[in-house]
Amino acid sequence: MTNVELKAILQREEYDFLRTNKHLGDNILFLTVGGSRAYGTNVEDSDVDIRGATGSPEILGFNRFEQVINNQTDTVIYAVNKFVNLLVQCNPNVIELLGNAPELYVNLTPEGQMLLDNKELFLTRRVAYSYGGFANDQLRRLQMGLLRNGTSPEPLKNKFEKRSLDRLVAGQGKDDVFKISISEEVDSEGKHPLLISGSLNNYPVNSLKSLLRGLTTTIDQYEQPQHPKAQKDAAHINKHAMHLVRLYYTAFDILEQGRIVTCRDKEREELLAIRNGKYMCEDGSYAPEFFELVDQLESKFQYDVKETELPAKPNYGKIEELLVEINKSYLQRIM
Repeated sequence: MTNVELKAILQREEYDFLRTNKHLGDNILFLTVGGSRAYGTNVEDSDVDIRGATGSPEILGFNRFEQVINNQTDTVIYAVNKFVNLLVQCNPNVIELLGNAPELYVNLTPEGQMLLDNKELFLTRRVAYSYGGFANDQLRRLQMGLLRNGTSPEPLKNKFEKRSLDRLVAGQGKDDVFKISISEEVDSEGKHPLLISGSLNNYPVNSLKSLLRGLTTTIDQYEQPQHPKAQKDAAHINKHAMHLVRLYYTAFDILEQGRIVTCRDKEREELLAIRNGKYMCEDGSYAPEFFELVDQLESKFQYDVKETELPAKPNYGKIEELLVEINKSYLQRIM
């Protein structure tokens, strides 16, 4: 997609809210695309997912808003303060918006350019938890789709759930030892209980709160009954598989090189082949080769997490200075 094509799309009537919504219009800091058109995995009829950030004069008062969502056009535009908060967490859906090709940015203001110019501030070892968590979510959706269709090998469940649990402390201090495992023994209810062991040294309290929240969520998912629901179609299952692999490749660039490469041109053929059912068998099951590939990617991911030069946590002082400067510049521009 070219810059001219993107601008033409945004001039359509269904995007009039970009010009009339009180939080948007001249308040927009930048607009770009997300989803398959950003990843380079789009096909002819792929949706155009618009994403962006906006300022707000309300920052000076009591009123707050976090984002504008337009379901008709699949558009999400974040208030800049929320946008930065998600960047600090290394949220893949947001951090990848800073790694698009230059031609995919429109309505780019000086404040939006500040965000693009300082994206390295948000790259930390938290990528281990955020990208690892998102990858595990795609793996879980893939697994659940296969289970619902009756085509998933039962041993996969414990293997994938354990991977999710192990990620809870990834990206924290290298001296911390904290292990979560699934017992091989069966309890009185016929379940494999979770086991926790290890130690945390000078562990930040705020990080501990996040760790406990993640632990609670993962335990809830682990213990959730696997009741069969409506079957998932092959297209959705293959899409989960493709995004799982894509997330790994994007994480490798961040962990190894400290850069965000959203468009996966190098892996495009491989990703589209997965999306088109390369690993799906005639009976709807998935070929063992796919899970072998995932294991290889996971091993590389864990190695990169251990060896990355990225800082363990963001430089909050510099990020706060940046956010203050962005809001200050924005307010001076519109008032």
